[in-house]
Amino acid sequence: MLDSTSSDVHRFLELGPGLGDVTAHALRRYPDASGTVFEFSEDAVGRLKARFRGEERLSLWSRNFLEGPLEGGFDLIMAFEVLEHIEDDLLAFERIYLMLERGGVFLMSVPAYMSKWQKGDEWAGHYRRYEREELVEKLVATGFKVEEVWGYGFPVTSLLYPLRQLYYRASAKAGEPTEKIRATKQSGVARPYQKPGAAAWMARLMKPLFLLQHVARKSDLGDGWIVLAKKA
Repeated sequence: MLDSTSSDVHRFLELGPGLGDVTAHALRRYPDASGTVFEFSEDAVGRLKARFRGEERLSLWSRNFLEGPLEGGFDLIMAFEVLEHIEDDLLAFERIYLMLERGGVFLMSVPAYMSKWQKGDEWAGHYRRYEREELVEKLVATGFKVEEVWGYGFPVTSLLYPLRQLYYRASAKAGEPTEKIRATKQSGVARPYQKPGAAAWMARLMKPLFLLQHVARKSDLGDGWIVLAKKA
């Protein structure tokens, strides 16, 4: 997905890493780079500290990146399923833009289409789902050059939609938190660690569906967007 080589990335940042699967992948992909993560969920911070104990290339900031001083100089910033949790997403885009080096890459994913709003969005503490045009307009208004917008989720999430609805309805009845801040904090850790061996096995099992998703990436069939943007 990224055309950057490992030598292009000296510093990377992930916002809201949850359990740290993407951060772990980035540390492997960019062996000469240093990484930073911002995470304000106390539960997630504890798990990240345990997972990356002894990893000298990684710095962990246990606060909301919208608050406090800006950290700068990043070649790559990643935010996967994060922006929909932020009420003032334009402020978030502006701060991300400022934290990037000139020519730096911003890679993100968000849920798509308000028409697909579901119980899972309420459970996770979302403020919105994004239309393609809205997302591009906000990034461009901030100063980004949008390189690619891909749809993701088809056909896997379409097939799983009825089961997900049942699960989140049951969670709501069981008293799971629905207040947005608490819901956001628990949404990124409400699953087990993705072990490398299990992830590889699952990737092989799901390969036919991933191929269909790749073919459909330019369509409107999915229920999420992956965006690659650059700081001009």
